[in-house]
Amino acid sequence: MIKKAINEFRNTLEILETINIDIDNVDITRVFEKYLEQELLFESGKRRKEFPDAFIIESIKEKMKSDSGMTMIVVSEDKGFLEVLSRSENCITFESLDKFLDYINSEIDKEYETLALKLNNTKDSFKDSIEEMLEYPDFNSITTSYENVEYDEVKITNVKVVEIDEIMLNRIT
Repeated sequence: MIKKAINEFRNTLEILETINIDIDNVDITRVFEKYLEQELLFESGKRRKEFPDAFIIESIKEKMKSDSGMTMIVVSEDKGFLEVLSRSENCITFESLDKFLDYINSEIDKEYETLALKLNNTKDSFKDSIEEMLEYPDFNSITTSYENVEYDEVKITNVKVVEIDEIMLNRIT
């Protein structure tokens, strides 16, 4: 079960296109300077526990510098860790996975509302497309029935888009 869980986790990381950030590019001198200068990165009384975080933060900053178009999302319960990273323009921080997922859902809701508004504003375009389609000769050769009586000749005199009900989105990127 553990192997299966690890494999599923790795598959999820691949699907999400996650990357590993190497700490080899971190300037050790800069980390020690920040340590000695007692910058905000190190909370008082927790310096030894916070020291490894300094390398993680510096490696994240280096990665963001090397790829300026990248937006990085960091989820952590460590307030000091998040405070330092939140100062970076292209870094979005969240205190919990729940808050991150709420953010994603709110963004999807915004996209959905925007798309729904656009579609509702295109009723005339839908109507025109339907009317244009009805002009094809093959369409007028349909047979329809009403109360068990078949009609071979159907004449459509008016087309009106009354309402666009539900919009189904398969994917938002």
